[in-house]
Amino acid sequence: MIRDHYVNGVMKVLLWLATGGGKTKMFCDMMNATAANGKRALMAVRGRELVEQASKRLAREEVSHGVHMAGHWNFRPKENIQCCSIDTLNAREIYPPADFVVIDEVHMATSPGYMKFLAQYPNARILGVTATPYTDKSLRHVADVIVRPTTMKQLIEDGHLVETRYFAPSEPDLTGVQVSRSTGDYMLSDLAAVMNESALVGNIVRDWLEHGQNRSTICFATSVQHSKYIVEQFLNVGVRAEHCDADTEESERVAIMERHARGETQIISNVGILCTGVDMPWISCIIMARPTKSLILYIQQVGRGTRPFPGKSDCLLLDHAGNVLRHGFAAEEPDANLDGLPVKKDLSPRTCSYCYAVFYGFSCECGYQVPEQEKARELLEIEGKLKEITELPLEAQVLRDIKRLKKERKARGFKSGWVYHQIRIKYGDEIAERYFKKRELPAWAEFQP
Repeated sequence: MIRDHYVNGVMKVLLWLATGGGKTKMFCDMMNATAANGKRALMAVRGRELVEQASKRLAREEVSHGVHMAGHWNFRPKENIQCCSIDTLNAREIYPPADFVVIDEVHMATSPGYMKFLAQYPNARILGVTATPYTDKSLRHVADVIVRPTTMKQLIEDGHLVETRYFAPSEPDLTGVQVSRSTGDYMLSDLAAVMNESALVGNIVRDWLEHGQNRSTICFATSVQHSKYIVEQFLNVGVRAEHCDADTEESERVAIMERHARGETQIISNVGILCTGVDMPWISCIIMARPTKSLILYIQQVGRGTRPFPGKSDCLLLDHAGNVLRHGFAAEEPDANLDGLPVKKDLSPRTCSYCYAVFYGFSCECGYQVPEQEKARELLEIEGKLKEITELPLEAQVLRDIKRLKKERKARGFKSGWVYHQIRIKYGDEIAERYFKKRELPAWAEFQP
């Protein structure tokens, strides 16, 4: 499908394929074919560490290549296939020739740096690959078409991925947790304060002991302190657990993963480093202790457990963060859009108790400060512990449909009442009235209809 586009004159293609669907195998075969034809291929990533990861992936797929980085042990500029960092190339403004350029995790290629890099290759064929082509910014500088050869559901049905079973959730009340205006996701500092409560950490341990079945597990935490505390609680009950984060030495990180693969460590708790670019197929249980508004991050985290492995029939997702209700089941992939759509990043407004002005955050212009007791919210639980769900609650389905329809309305230029009428047609008058006129929304809803 990709080659057909190239033959027909389309130079920029985005490959959309779920984690474990074979993206690396595919683009490595295409790079080898490019080199075999006497042409040059380039794999571009961000930063020195990701260059190392990318080079190891190429080597694993038997792709003979050089690393375009002075002083690197694999610096071989005459190789027809090069692995490089766009940051290094942009800084030096020295770009190796290429007929075929691969950009992995292309959903992150929205920065001016990527645009500058791609502008140097106007005649090259571009292939961007990702499992999560969801961004509020345009990807038109990277791709003109999307190729989606199969879906996550089909990969599961065909046995190439394993099913995920969802247990949801002992859900924290995130009211008052600020949202970063730059990322649109929750502020990690605020999340750490909420999620590090001993009650929630205790639930994580208890529910893993009940549901985790002693499986190889990774846990996604909100901060280093939070992650280490989770590890401490597991060690206290005799469960072998280890922590790692971005500051963990590469050699130690590799040793931790090797112990995990051998079963010497049952749980790895981490902060933001085991979401993408790692292949750990033995994982069959995931603990989500970090709430996120990012659909991309959520799907990437779920994808860590979907690869098949001997003796593995499914993956358990123990969601202590409300992410399943927020985003739905990972296999229900929403549509992608190369043009991107704006995402509301503002905090929910408050009304000042003194001057009645509307403001965002915790401080009004008149000097009023939101009381500390209103910032600190108690953790909420559903029946006191995790419960397996096989379908989303009705309110979660309705809210996901409203969110999807709002994006579609903007893209198609319809009037605002179109969303209401679509919900009315699908769910009936009572549901439409409740969500649009009475505005009865759960605490975890991320938008207003």
